[in-house]
Amino acid sequence: MNLKQRAFVENYLNCWNATEAARQAGYAHAHVQSSRLLADVSIQKEIQQRLSEKTLSADEVLSRLAEQARGEHGKYLLPDGVNLAALIADGKGHLVKGIKQTRYGLDIDFYDAQNALVQIGKHLGLFSERLDLTTGGETLNKNDERFDRALFSLADALRESLSDSDAGTKNAVDTAEQAAVACSVDEGG
Repeated sequence: MNLKQRAFVENYLNCWNATEAARQAGYAHAHVQSSRLLADVSIQKEIQQRLSEKTLSADEVLSRLAEQARGEHGKYLLPDGVNLAALIADGKGHLVKGIKQTRYGLDIDFYDAQNALVQIGKHLGLFSERLDLTTGGETLNKNDERFDRALFSLADALRESLSDSDAGTKNAVDTAEQAAVACSVDEGG
């Protein structure tokens, strides 16, 4: 690649507009040259290489979330504030969510550790955010008649358990399971 093409790549990675990047790189007919430049294999390769250098891998994202979850900013806390210079020198600036000047000095806000734990937990599949209704090991589809019956039976069971506070959750689950089995038997399953 020549110097003009390298300038195009640099400008493109800053503005994400090929015509503007070509103009800033010094091409006379930027609107015509921009598509030709983006089609050039060596330029495409350079853009991909540069993007891979700038983006975080999944491991890097998890590592940063883990640092937030562990509260690693704690070692930079002082009785009268935060040792911001040491935090930045140690490459931990990503732990800082925001900084604003107040009349008392700098107000430094760190990322929430609990939120980081939730994000890691979701990634690891520790939390279930959906409910699978099955009958005999077969997943029920929303278009299946048995789906509606199982859903209504489950709702009835939950309603019943809420109205009878002594019955508890176990009875509600038992009732819902019985309803699902009854639904399966009705269908010949």
